[in-house]
Amino acid sequence: VSGLNKNFILAPCDNIENAFAIRFNNERYIIYDKDFMDEIDGESKWRNLTILAHEVAHHLNNHPLEVRLANSTDRKSFAEKRRQELEADEFAGFIMARLDGPLEEVLAAISSISNNKDDTYSTHPSRDKRINAIKKGYKRAGNKENSTQVANNENEVFNKLIDKNFILSFP
Repeated sequence: VSGLNKNFILAPCDNIENAFAIRFNNERYIIYDKDFMDEIDGESKWRNLTILAHEVAHHLNNHPLEVRLANSTDRKSFAEKRRQELEADEFAGFIMARLDGPLEEVLAAISSISNNKDDTYSTHPSRDKRINAIKKGYKRAGNKENSTQVANNENEVFNKLIDKNFILSFP
């Protein structure tokens, strides 16, 4: 739905309790913890797709972590990292709306991995900020903020996505 070629390597990694966009040897990777993805999955695969779309956005916006030597440090400020997270959330909302993902499932994905604590010293924004970014992307795709587009047959929707080479299968 983005019109871009799929050029990411999706790789499982146990015990990281997250998903990350990284670059290594000039290759784009999305590293994920299968148990983490299973926990946020809910009733459908929309939540996992939201997280993957978020990680793809990090690559497209040139945010991914660069795998470096152990002595190297990432000097980006907390505010800059939070801004990048909101950009990725907005893109995820946009892509999920284009895929006709139900807004409540997309928001549930972000809600399940965030909180509303003070984010001043955090790399990730508060839940409310992230939800607003998702909604902004959803609206930018031409869907109303309170729209809950529910597919009549979820299997039919996912078959369409597979035909469009959007879904990356988990090993």
